[in-house]
Amino acid sequence: MPREIPDDEYLKLLLPSLNVDELKEICRSFKLKGYSKFGKNDLIDFIMDSTAEEEHAEILKDKELAIISNGINKALDKIRAVNREIVEKIRISKPKDHEIELSFKGMTWKIESYISIKDENISNPERYCDCRIGSAGGFCPHFWVGFITSLKKGYFKLKDWNLTNLPKDFSKKIKNISISSISKEKGVEELSIFDEGSGDLKLMKYLNSRTTVYDGTLSDFALKEQEFQGNITRYYLTTLKNGRIGPQLKKKSDYDESQLIDFEEVKARISENKFEDADLQKGDVVTLSGGLNKDTFLNALILKRVTKIKKK
Repeated sequence: MPREIPDDEYLKLLLPSLNVDELKEICRSFKLKGYSKFGKNDLIDFIMDSTAEEEHAEILKDKELAIISNGINKALDKIRAVNREIVEKIRISKPKDHEIELSFKGMTWKIESYISIKDENISNPERYCDCRIGSAGGFCPHFWVGFITSLKKGYFKLKDWNLTNLPKDFSKKIKNISISSISKEKGVEELSIFDEGSGDLKLMKYLNSRTTVYDGTLSDFALKEQEFQGNITRYYLTTLKNGRIGPQLKKKSDYDESQLIDFEEVKARISENKFEDADLQKGDVVTLSGGLNKDTFLNALILKRVTKIKKK
């Protein structure tokens, strides 16, 4: 099915994904002059204004798949939590309208994104992202996370997608990507998205959600300090081994052993006071609750905001 929007409009959606050097290379390839003084946004306008329709088609032929593939690969890195920025939250705010709200977390920043793909708008879906590429209407990695989530939710069929070309191996790339419902309250569903082929597959199901670790053995711990805006926080970074993990219960009757997952190792960040109040020692078998997150510095899954520590 052919793309419905014209080449010039489509090209203007793609170009924000390129950096300044790549945009200047386009200028050089068409022997344009006077571009060196421009920043990124002005370079895009300059290219669009200084090239003809047939040249737009030539740029698309040369750049489109590379731009799309790069965005998709970065999206998969975020899903697999191997990027400095990870998927923090996915919410289905209006299921009937296929409205998905996504939050992404970096070391010192957050990104908010939104997408709605349905039959009426599949030729150019509703979307917004407050990253630089997304705010220009481009196809940022956050867009592709939302795109993959929408596809996995069954909100559209891949054969009906006609806004962009996709790499030939796209279906293979996302084959192991799965979504799982974390909670559903007042019609708003929260999801996790994870790669079934990743090394932390089992735990990824509960990424960015409140969880409980049952009967983990405390194998190691170290007292750490962190300074932020002049305030010093002391905590224990601990390693728990050979336990089970599952969703944190709202009430005891919610307990379902089939939801528990065995794990070999998971780290937990426990405040100094909580650690010492519980009198934790190496070899203790403990049960505790916390939010399971990906720590980009440690490159490991870690329980944070730990509560309800109990020794067996």
